[in-house]
Amino acid sequence: MKEVTIIFFPEKKKVTVSLGTDLLTAAVQAGAPLVSSCGGKGICGRCRVKILKGNFETEATGKISPEDKDKQIYLACRTFAHSDMDVEILPESQLATGVTAEIHERKSPQPFLEEIEGIFPLVPLTKKFFVPLRKPSQQLTGSNLTKIETLLTQQGIAPLSTNLATLRRLAQLWRQNQTGLTVTVGERDDRKEIILLEPGDTSGRHFGVAVDVGTTTVSASLLCLNTGQTLRTELAFNRQASYGEDVVTRIVFAEKEKGLEQLHHAVVETINQLIFSLAKHAGVGLQEITAVVCSGNMTMSHLLLKIDPFFLRREPYEPIANHFPVVDAAEAGIRINPSGLLAVVGGVSSYVGGDITAGLLSVPLARKSEISLLLDIGTNGEMVLGNKDWLVCCSASAGPAFEGSGVKDGMRAVSGAIESVEIILKGSKEEVKVITIDGQPPLGICGSGYVELLNVFSARGIIDRSGNFVVSSHRIRECPEGREYLLVEPEQAGHGRFNARCG
Repeated sequence: MKEVTIIFFPEKKKVTVSLGTDLLTAAVQAGAPLVSSCGGKGICGRCRVKILKGNFETEATGKISPEDKDKQIYLACRTFAHSDMDVEILPESQLATGVTAEIHERKSPQPFLEEIEGIFPLVPLTKKFFVPLRKPSQQLTGSNLTKIETLLTQQGIAPLSTNLATLRRLAQLWRQNQTGLTVTVGERDDRKEIILLEPGDTSGRHFGVAVDVGTTTVSASLLCLNTGQTLRTELAFNRQASYGEDVVTRIVFAEKEKGLEQLHHAVVETINQLIFSLAKHAGVGLQEITAVVCSGNMTMSHLLLKIDPFFLRREPYEPIANHFPVVDAAEAGIRINPSGLLAVVGGVSSYVGGDITAGLLSVPLARKSEISLLLDIGTNGEMVLGNKDWLVCCSASAGPAFEGSGVKDGMRAVSGAIESVEIILKGSKEEVKVITIDGQPPLGICGSGYVELLNVFSARGIIDRSGNFVVSSHRIRECPEGREYLLVEPEQAGHGRFNARCG
């Protein structure tokens, strides 16, 4: 079968694919950051690219105007390579994949139990214990393992199980170390197990990672498991977004050949990228991280563990499991200590997953007499209403409303997105000021900017409750400072529209 080579700019990602491959598939294989909200169905119109060189065939679509075609702009998912090609991914179609750091600095350790009102004690997935040793002699009785188990029992750790690899390691360490060794004990569904043995006392270096696996954004925090202190938090876009922006689109993609494998590796790569960055910036070795706990909606949990999510969107709309066993992190592809453990927070139903249950644990809603409402507005949004006596929950696809779907100039919160809107008084005139992420020329408007825009316009009577303009609209002009942009020059009242695109 004939093959062609495609280079994607501006990152110069190169890939070799079969003749006739669509450019979206090629971009995914190349690791090029190309957005595709609909998973390649040609519906969203987001995967816009400019053909710089090469022969191709493209399908007609209402998402591409005659003016776009004159500029050689097409949808990647509807364009097929017939030769070697150079392709430019347009700025509005670039998927941000980098890590954004949010460093939490605290003057003194603040255990997480204080942050959730002292309800839950610190019980990490793994614990470290230093065990002093003596050289084996004929005067000592009992096996080496029995002596370790006895010392751990005295500290309230029992009963214990041990695997063969640990026993082989113990035989070597016991005879080489006169002072002692560190025993790491992991908990697998109420069963405690010795998972790691290290020479000397390493109990003071004990770390874990908590991960919020969002449909769009993955957040990870590095914690000291001895104190519960959060050392650092970082964010990254979920690499699965190249296969579709919502959970239903990704479930459909998972049904394709090797689709589940690709989605699994995409989210695991995102998590590993975050863990590596956290460890590097905090001066922690990957081998010192022995526990990872992940929460996410039910689709994300299934894909993380490479469990087929087929029935989440088909009758009887049931997950394969609501609760997941603790597994070896290496089995799921998570790169920490090879003996480390991975736990995935359980959920309730197909669309009420571990993210909202984790949220309920961290707020007092279920422990109060007053009725409260908990909102988790992500790509997949959930809400819980109730008190200590009863709880009801529902979910809906919220992300598309805040990430660009259905909004002409909507986009994610990346460089160039309008993130803040306010009205300022200039003499006797009011002008609308918008602030963009990174101070770049505005490419569109993200969720926070969209909410602020509606709030400001509504409060000032610019739009009515139905969203119709009751006074004049405006368009963008750059401020002299360069970072802020003004919406000026009113159009006819009642017919204006907000357009966040420059030029």
